[in-house]
Amino acid sequence: MWERRGRCAFYIVSGEVEIVEIKETFGRGTLLGEIGLFTPDGRRIMTVRCKTDVQTAIIDYDQFKELYFQNPQFGFRLLHLVVERLQRSGELLRPAVPSARSL
Repeated sequence: MWERRGRCAFYIVSGEVEIVEIKETFGRGTLLGEIGLFTPDGRRIMTVRCKTDVQTAIIDYDQFKELYFQNPQFGFRLLHLVVERLQRSGELLRPAVPSARSL
């Protein structure tokens, strides 16, 4: 089981995982755990469950920070990924009440 506190990110080398809250499967080439590196308390926001045997590369906080600052393309893609995942998690928390726009 992966650690709940964000001290590193994981890059899937092989296998498949499911992000439980959004019921989606991800495989090779997926970055996970990145949001926990940015939250003040290291709190992760979703649960990942292995669907198969999984091999990951671990990117600790210092390596991740170095990648972010040295590679603007990585940083920009990371920003998109974080926003997308936060948006999805926000949709899970949003009440099932129609907005004023949809009325």
